[in-house]
Amino acid sequence: MKGPEFIEFTYLYRDSGNYKNFGSVYMFNSKRKSLEKLEKEMHSCLIDRDFFYDKDIGVPPLFFEDSTPDDVTWHEFIELLEASPEEKPDIDIENVLTIIKEKY
Repeated sequence: MKGPEFIEFTYLYRDSGNYKNFGSVYMFNSKRKSLEKLEKEMHSCLIDRDFFYDKDIGVPPLFFEDSTPDDVTWHEFIELLEASPEEKPDIDIENVLTIIKEKY
């Protein structure tokens, strides 16, 4: 069974006080992999299975303006969702997977 052509990559930033900012980016799924397969691949490559640096994969940062020296500099992957073609993604999930496999 083919996966969705368009997906929503959801993630968050959690500061040292456990305050959270949530975000998402729409992506192509050029190889039409299932969401489950993509999530498994994603978790196998990320730092401690969940974390990444926003600059590494080209997603907008979700940091708070009033950061402290105790705050971390990474973001946390949440999940992938099916998205509609109206979202006009400009990133391919395969490119993201390639980057995180090389960096982490």
